Amino acid sequence: NYEYSIDNKEFDQNNIEDFSNITFNSCIFNKIDFNDIKLLNVEFVDCIFNNCDLSNKSFENAGIHRVIFNNSKLIGVSFSEVNLKNVMFNNCNLRYSNFYDVNVDNLLFSECTLEESYITECHFKNIDFDKLIKMLSFLPRYNRLDNFFL
Repeated sequence: NYEYSIDNKEFDQNNIEDFSNITFNSCIFNKIDFNDIKLLNVEFVDCIFNNCDLSNKSFENAGIHRVIFNNSKLIGVSFSEVNLKNVMFNNCNLRYSNFYDVNVDNLLFSECTLEESYITECHFKNIDFDKLIKMLSFLPRYNRLDNFFL
């Protein structure tokens, strides 16, 4: 339940604020440090994050659909109970990230670091770990894997 939406806007560190109950449609986020920015009950659709720092952010109650993260830092990010659909992580650092009870459909990790990330009780469909820099460890018996590629 999102209160309003922001469409076709480009953001940088100078025009960013706390966001709650918002849907972002076709937005671009460039070189933003999200450390002091609240992201509560947000949805990102057809968005691009370039060179952003989202470390230690929680995406609970978020929707992330058709989103690209380029050269971004997502250390310790929590994607718990999030639906990730058609998402690409390109050259991103996702160390210590939490993927608990996540539904994933069409996800690509290209040249990413996922070292020591927590991935459990997830349903993966069409996931591709292309040129993973540091391989993550998880137990397949706790995850449902469909069309899984390494």
